[in-house]
Amino acid sequence: MIKVVIIGSGNVAQHLIAAFHNGPNLGTEIKLVQVYSRQIATVSHLVE
Repeated sequence: MIKVVIIGSGNVAQHLIAAFHNGPNLGTEIKLVQVYSRQIATVSHLVE
């Protein structure tokens, strides 16, 4: 199992979160453990 922490809430973070939640995990289990941003409001809608 691969555990991932995403730091930031920009375009790259948005695409990675969407890929880990919606896309196939290429034969491995990828678990999104934590998303960190300076402002909680910018990432709260991404991880719901």
